[in-house]
Amino acid sequence: MNSSGTGLDANPDRSTDVSAAKRIAAIPTMLEIVCRSTGLGFAAVAQVTDETWLACQVRDDAGFGLQADTVLRADAMPCWEVRRHRRPVVIDDAGPDTEMLGLSSSGSLGFRSYMSFPITMPDGEIFGTLCAIGREPVALDRPEITGLFQQFSELIGHLLDAQRQPPVPRPRLEEAEFASWERNEPLRALIEHLPVGAGLFGSDGQALVANAILQPLLSQGRVPGADPDAAPHWTGYAGDGTVLDPRDHPFARALRGDRVPRTRFHHRGDDGTGRWTRISGVPLRGTTDNARTRNGKEPAVLLFVEEEREAEETRRASDERFRRFAEHSTNVLWLADLESRRLTYLNHALRRVWGVAPERLPSLESWLETIHSDDRDSVERTLERVWDGEAVVQEYRILRPSDGAVRRIRETVFPIAREDGRVRQLGGIAEDVAGHTGARIYLVDEDAAARRALLGLLQRAGYEVQVFAKAAALAEVASALQPGCVILDIETAGPESLTVAKALRAGRLALPVLVIGRSQGDVGFGVRAMKAGAVDYLEKPCEPAVLLTAVSTALAELRTDTERSHAHDDAKLRIAALSPREREVLEGLLAGGTNKSIGRALGLSPRTVEIHRARVMEALGARTLPEAVLTAARAGVQPTESQ
Repeated sequence: MNSSGTGLDANPDRSTDVSAAKRIAAIPTMLEIVCRSTGLGFAAVAQVTDETWLACQVRDDAGFGLQADTVLRADAMPCWEVRRHRRPVVIDDAGPDTEMLGLSSSGSLGFRSYMSFPITMPDGEIFGTLCAIGREPVALDRPEITGLFQQFSELIGHLLDAQRQPPVPRPRLEEAEFASWERNEPLRALIEHLPVGAGLFGSDGQALVANAILQPLLSQGRVPGADPDAAPHWTGYAGDGTVLDPRDHPFARALRGDRVPRTRFHHRGDDGTGRWTRISGVPLRGTTDNARTRNGKEPAVLLFVEEEREAEETRRASDERFRRFAEHSTNVLWLADLESRRLTYLNHALRRVWGVAPERLPSLESWLETIHSDDRDSVERTLERVWDGEAVVQEYRILRPSDGAVRRIRETVFPIAREDGRVRQLGGIAEDVAGHTGARIYLVDEDAAARRALLGLLQRAGYEVQVFAKAAALAEVASALQPGCVILDIETAGPESLTVAKALRAGRLALPVLVIGRSQGDVGFGVRAMKAGAVDYLEKPCEPAVLLTAVSTALAELRTDTERSHAHDDAKLRIAALSPREREVLEGLLAGGTNKSIGRALGLSPRTVEIHRARVMEALGARTLPEAVLTAARAGVQPTESQ
């Protein structure tokens, strides 16, 4: 609102103290912190006399209409009571009918919450108040809030008193003069008790005072962004999103005498985690006891570092969504640090795909050792491309350390760059495609005419077919093939080609073999084919429908085997996540025990067993006891022998 609506003089004879209060560059930052810390929408520093309330500096996010130079009758604000009784007024909820009347020519302005602390000069004189009001009830009578107001009001009193002192002959005194900023006890106390990161820095960028919130964010006590290549890393951004030149950082500008409000910075710690902050800089011109400066009389800078609440809440919500996604993903999600070469796994899928715990593969080198020797060089070249900033999709084979089985992996690898554009981390999403049988057929037939006929039949049935003229050619590349069904015609290749079926089974490859041929009356021919590893034998000539049925059956069994393998791996993973006590309770349940009998055997109360039982069911993803029993059986868990 405009002060002319108060019915009082809108342009009174301003005192020296009022003018001084308007020049204190730290007050706008204090008012902003008050509003953010309390949740109130309005804060002000006001001169209060027996007759008037005069706003010196104001922050009005709630639209009360009050601004600097607004003049009210002294009894229009509870600040008058603060002046009369020389003590704070704190109102959490004034009730729905309370109104502040006469604040505008058009009506009234209601408030529900109010807080005001006296600004007392060192000689005991009351200058006015630091006050805040809100439209809704707020819990204000809390130590962290009252302490903040107390520190701010005391500091403002000292700043005003400093400006009453005879001026030191220096150009442009934009702040109060103190004998030593870092020895000023009110300022030190304020910095240490602020609910945001705060610190006092000498002109060389070294922290003179820093509170507990700010200290972990500094590199060797240096001002944020002073050392671009040092960790933790700070990157400042202008309003248009461009990266700030260090000469335009809040610290550098404050040294030149500017007050710099809430500049956006991104902070990345040593562990790679990032956060968005706002940094404000306030110039404090005066002397310091900083022996590192040229003459010990250099200006100082007060910095406030606040974490962006909205950005932080968004980040936490995003992290929670990602955590839930990662927890239920069957793909291996990993991060690699290029400096330490350490791997971090973001979910538990490594046990299912690689068959080992994350501790077994802690580094890029240990991970590369699991890759098939024929694919390792290609994977290393791919990683080099990603380091150069390219996202790549690759496929390779691994030899599972747990059982030596061959798994085929399809993996997306992408670079993670810092704000300066340099790649410091890689991210990866690894998918086990060994179980993706699709409809791939590998046809081995040395007779060209027979090959063409079978090829046409299979393609018309919708299968993707890869043809081999020799069984030996298939054997050479078998470990690199995707899962599918092998059709082996041994009529022209001869019985010795059955060694291929035997080798495929021994290699635990997902390549079931269907043998076709002519037994020439040898009734044991088909039996020998099955013993060699074939899943079926068909006598030629065979009907197309019979052949297609056999192929479909082989692929279905392959899918079943894959699903069973995955279920087994998943069950082992879930069981491994149980605590020793939960494992004991599970074994008791498998033996048919009740809560009471299991508790008696383990020395627990039935209620405690019930709690462990609920956790077991949740960990196993089971809704009923039979489901839990099935999961345990897949993982090979045996019941307790006696209850």
